[in-house]
Amino acid sequence: MYHYKYHVKVYLYGKYILDVSHEIQKLMPPGVLLETRPTLRTNAEISMPCFFVLRTEEQSRSMEPVLRYLSEYRSKSFAGSEIAADNYWHSPSESEGAEANAAEEGNRTDILVNKYERDRKNRELCIRKYGALCSVCGFDFSVAYGEIGRGYIHVHHLTSLAALKGKARKIDPVRDLRPVCPNCHEMLHRCDPPYTIDQLKEIIANEKAYGQKSFPV
Repeated sequence: MYHYKYHVKVYLYGKYILDVSHEIQKLMPPGVLLETRPTLRTNAEISMPCFFVLRTEEQSRSMEPVLRYLSEYRSKSFAGSEIAADNYWHSPSESEGAEANAAEEGNRTDILVNKYERDRKNRELCIRKYGALCSVCGFDFSVAYGEIGRGYIHVHHLTSLAALKGKARKIDPVRDLRPVCPNCHEMLHRCDPPYTIDQLKEIIANEKAYGQKSFPV
């Protein structure tokens, strides 16, 4: 689990988690997408193949169905794990030692989930055109990490799929997609709608030139 200023990214552990990813997605809060790493080459990627991002307190408070399912799945997968059902999510706003208020729990909630499908072929065509280099900062994983970083990169939709409001449209891998490193990908999505690549380049340039906080308050 990685805590950032405005969101939390959670990786799911277990190489068999992909087998139940569709079931997990059904339980996710509205607006939370269970995503798969672009590549599954290293031990870390194979053991933690899926992740999701929580951006609001409401989303974090709605994670109980997911965590209950994962706890039950873990209990079945790892015999003798008696404490699995006690491992639940705590909102980032809750301090670890905070006193819990007594309240009723267990009411059933029906959740409607939006899932935006992605085509792996579009990703491959985008990388074939632009290379596995970040379109914002130019970072190359193969230069930094050698062979294990070769070909690794995120692919960013210049128009977010969420903005399509569920209406599918044909994606042009050259016109509509760009390769970006995970850091720049996160920064592009720090606002809604996301920053453009040129806007993020300008923010980085301003920081280097003036050392000022260019992120809007």
